[in-house]
Amino acid sequence: MTSSMPPSQPWLQRQKTPQPDTSTTSQRQQPPRPASRVDQLTGRRRLFAALLQRRSECVRLITDLNDTMTLAERADPSYHQLKRAADQAYDELVRRHPDLYHRIRTALAPYETRYGRLERRTPRADLRDQIFAGLNQGRG
Repeated sequence: MTSSMPPSQPWLQRQKTPQPDTSTTSQRQQPPRPASRVDQLTGRRRLFAALLQRRSECVRLITDLNDTMTLAERADPSYHQLKRAADQAYDELVRRHPDLYHRIRTALAPYETRYGRLERRTPRADLRDQIFAGLNQGRG
């Protein structure tokens, strides 16, 4: 008995699985790229990865620098004195000019997320100019 004889049961023969016709689909196989093109693409990907890494390092360094500056400012003995003086000046302005304070609070109310916190949809300078213009109109 030799193995060259076909099996008596043809349905047991292994059939080829049909391959999808890729000529009509949008996923066509592209011809292989030349080695120089592959090297160029690899170089660009490495450059992009290096740039992303440098950017994340810069963000981390800026954050560390800001944290260090904040800690240094708070460690300075004059920090608490300046903070107290600013609070006293604010309280004095509110006491002397309650009508202006009320108008400023009314102008800022649409931007307030909670008391003393603003959600700025416009740049701070534009908002400040708008409030000062309203205050100047009230004086005239």
